[in-house]
Amino acid sequence: MGQKVHPIGFRLGYIRESDAKWFADRSYREFTCEDMRIRGYLDRYNKKRPPTVARDIEERRTEEALKNASISRIEIGRTVNAVHLTIHSAKPGFIIGKSGRGIEVLRILLARLTRRQVTIDVVEERNPDLNARLVAEKVAQQLSRRVSFRRAIRQAVQSTMRANALGVKIGVGGRLAGSEMARRHVHKEGKIPLQTLRADIDYGTCEAMTGYGNIGVKVWIYLGEKLPESEEPEQAQVMVVQAERPEPTEEEGGRGRRRGRRRGRGEGGPGPETGGEAAAVEPGGAE
Repeated sequence: MGQKVHPIGFRLGYIRESDAKWFADRSYREFTCEDMRIRGYLDRYNKKRPPTVARDIEERRTEEALKNASISRIEIGRTVNAVHLTIHSAKPGFIIGKSGRGIEVLRILLARLTRRQVTIDVVEERNPDLNARLVAEKVAQQLSRRVSFRRAIRQAVQSTMRANALGVKIGVGGRLAGSEMARRHVHKEGKIPLQTLRADIDYGTCEAMTGYGNIGVKVWIYLGEKLPESEEPEQAQVMVVQAERPEPTEEEGGRGRRRGRRRGRGEGGPGPETGGEAAAVEPGGAE
């Protein structure tokens, strides 16, 4: 029963923030449905009939490029009559296009979809091996090319652990290897503390379209513990005070010079102070 809670929704308000950066009172239902339309329009990976608002060839090419853009996250902010999108992608070149023409066409398409003024920012995903959504897409692409599911999962797990993840779990379900009976296979490495709220766990899903049916892919990645802002310990400011060294007096300086001379005599040869032979007897002394 405890494994059916969404790992990201379980941590909202504690260590994670919502991707919807807006607040509404009366228009909440309208804005929520609009957000779903925007996300469904941009997420075009492995969809037979994705929604379209294109009217010419250039706009259709822009929509086709979104399939290969590897979009991992979409943040939506709102003002009075405008929508601001922040798109996180591992391949931002597919969105920006040549000389920035692609993002201009995409802005026109989204404005036509929402009937509002739209601004778009594209953020590059620096490490796609630590993003659960992108790892799930990579496994789904290999399954669509008829690669062995065990090999695809093992390669994805190894690349994620090499990227300094503390744990990863990948599950696939469906007609694996073309079998008539659907089944589920799970591979886990490291630790995945799903019930620890401080644990920063990324979760993503994807579907692989094959000739014998769709295969679902789920990925959990454990990135380490993360304290909420209210519980982060404040670093105490430590002031380092160095004591002033007193200057040597004349008496101490003389002692140091005398000691140095004594050491020099000891190193150069034996003297009367070092226990050597006695000095020669003065002439006229006792025999």
